[in-house]
Amino acid sequence: MPDPRPIAAFRFGLGLPHPAAGAGAMLAALRGADAMRAAHPLPDLATQNARVADLRAARKAQNEGDSEQTRAATRAAQEVLAQAEVAAAQTLVARLVDAQDALRERLWLFWADHFTVAPRDAPARALVAPFLDEAIRPHLTAPFARMLTAATTHPAMLVYLNQAQSVGPGSELGQRRGRGLNENLARELLELHTLGLGGGYRQDDVRQLAELLTGLALRDGGVMAFDPRIAEPGAETVLGRRYGGDDMAAIRTVLADLAVHPATARHLARKLAVHFVADDPPPALVADLADVWAATGGDLAAVTAALPALADRPRPRRLARDCGRLDHAPGPGRAAGLGDAPARHAAPRPARPGGAGRPRAGPGRAPCPAPRGRAGRNAPRRRGAGAGQRRIQQKVTPWTAALSFPAWPPRAAAPRACSRPA
Repeated sequence: MPDPRPIAAFRFGLGLPHPAAGAGAMLAALRGADAMRAAHPLPDLATQNARVADLRAARKAQNEGDSEQTRAATRAAQEVLAQAEVAAAQTLVARLVDAQDALRERLWLFWADHFTVAPRDAPARALVAPFLDEAIRPHLTAPFARMLTAATTHPAMLVYLNQAQSVGPGSELGQRRGRGLNENLARELLELHTLGLGGGYRQDDVRQLAELLTGLALRDGGVMAFDPRIAEPGAETVLGRRYGGDDMAAIRTVLADLAVHPATARHLARKLAVHFVADDPPPALVADLADVWAATGGDLAAVTAALPALADRPRPRRLARDCGRLDHAPGPGRAAGLGDAPARHAAPRPARPGGAGRPRAGPGRAPCPAPRGRAGRNAPRRRGAGAGQRRIQQKVTPWTAALSFPAWPPRAAAPRACSRPA
């Protein structure tokens, strides 16, 4: 019979070294303290909001009086945010390499992917670290409703899905200023975060939920607050249930109901099984996992504890599954015992003019020469190419790079090499 410990290390962890007692030890560590969060802290929301406020103040001063001094102040504020991004991405990698309770890191990556936010500018990117560390990580073993509420109402999610600009058509400000409803957050909640496609909701449920969510706003300082002036008055009906009251209580209630809905149990049970067990998991395994979800009210500790026993059932060899590309990446460093290496704490890469410390070619890759004959040096230069390049650079950030391939940023002493064979 094969040793179950390496199997558990790759299926539920981050590869070698494997836990001393297999999946049981991983579950026991998950119930303990979060050592990596204390050892490698990320900046909190207040710190990042202060940095964003400094950048906005510098830009405002530059707009009011453009001078070398105001431009320098803006560049300095941008540099602070850029370096904070790189440092936070390095912290994420350090946690993956150092973690003794690797199952916690796998769950953190899974739920961070489930509640994806895609920031579009520097102020929005500054909210990613607090979102991951405050809305996701503390709730990995809590009832799902708690994580769902924290993620839905976090400033990063409100900014990403434009919820802060959603105004009830019948609200005080909606009637006075003619501003309207934004359904992005409501649709994301139903389609991705809870029920899933085919979960039984209709367009009317999306609109009613969007009206119920009006009132979620950002006050000065970047903190979420409920604003009754933009909340749609009256009760709303979502999935056949009526929710009244123009306050946060109604929003918390509908999120709690969505968290334990049978369609949510089936959707997330399958998603967990796909991540940890197989690309096409056996229907019986998904059904049993959904039953655990329903019986415990979406308690993530109980659902996670059921995964190893369910995954160990006999199944065709082709269904075997282990950790993915991102989860494999820290494995060599972990196996080699590099968790305590001083190079892990290498200083962030210095910013380049116009690049704000971002990678030039993409996640984990140094710039490569373009193939000749197509996009190489013989290709004609097109007008406006610089703007397109800037848009690409905005999409490739330290966070997206680290989340897609955590070997980036490279260590300070590492030679730069082309990712394509010579």
